[in-house]
Amino acid sequence: MAGRKKKPTELIQGHRSNKYFDIREKSEQQTRVGKPDLGRTPEELGGDPLAVRKWIELKELYNNFKFVTSADRDIISQYCTQYGSYRRAVNARDEYIANLKGKGASNTAIQAAVQESEVEKEIERRVQLMQKLGDKIFLSPTARINSVPEKKDAPKSNPLESAGFGGI
Repeated sequence: MAGRKKKPTELIQGHRSNKYFDIREKSEQQTRVGKPDLGRTPEELGGDPLAVRKWIELKELYNNFKFVTSADRDIISQYCTQYGSYRRAVNARDEYIANLKGKGASNTAIQAAVQESEVEKEIERRVQLMQKLGDKIFLSPTARINSVPEKKDAPKSNPLESAGFGGI
């Protein structure tokens, strides 16, 4: 076979011109829905202090992002609810382990008991749900790489223009 080895299409990156960035920015502005502020804490999180704390943390994180709007409140509140449930399950598991240690159980017996417990299965289920929701709200690195809009480079200043030789 003559010629260069072929690259997979995922690795081929074309030159991105200013026209590309303009088109992308225009399409992003057209697809934005909702207000840029997430607003106050949703009522469905009211009874769970862990979920409310996570909401405040995410709200501060998303404060400067233009692509996260009030339309994303529901999925972010779902993530916060799952986080609260996850933390409660982890705390219950830790109490269970402390209880077993208090009864004098060996480490291998504790490990076997924890792996078979319903609490551990609940933790695994919550982690999986949080990973799926986290991808949708840009909390994982791969989601940010694939979904977060690229920043347009600032135009480079020409030292000749500042010295009065404009248009060169």
